[in-house]
Amino acid sequence: MGYDMRTVREDKWFSANWTLMGLLRAAIVESGVNLNCHPIRWADPEMESDEVEGDLMLCFSSNNGWLVTAEEAAEIASKVEAALPRWIAAPEVRGPRSLAVIDLGPPGGPAEWVAAEEVTLDNLHREPKAAEIGASERAIQPVREFIAFCRDASELGGFHVY
Repeated sequence: MGYDMRTVREDKWFSANWTLMGLLRAAIVESGVNLNCHPIRWADPEMESDEVEGDLMLCFSSNNGWLVTAEEAAEIASKVEAALPRWIAAPEVRGPRSLAVIDLGPPGGPAEWVAAEEVTLDNLHREPKAAEIGASERAIQPVREFIAFCRDASELGGFHVY
């Protein structure tokens, strides 16, 4: 399962697989982003969903087109970027039995293999720690791209998560 994020004007986009989205959610929470800025969430009007009560994590936990406002996108970009040096300096270390190798390379492009935590029945519901993104520059690059996307989206009316 993947997540596609598009700006309200649909001129910029960002995609994340299940593993990357878990790390992005952890980065948002651990960097101190205000999750309750808007207690009511709105979906893309084309998704035909009613508004619902929920915090910012609702947007990143489903593919229903929930809106991340321009204000929230700006705060995500600012706070996650400010926290990156700390995570890079002290990455979360995992033992070899808990690692799986995944390809973060572009579809149809060269493979870019990085280690990530293997999903098992024991850790299926464990939320990742944001410090896990500090394992390598390759693992950090998608987070930097997400920060840039959020910064752009903050000037383009926010973004929807599909």
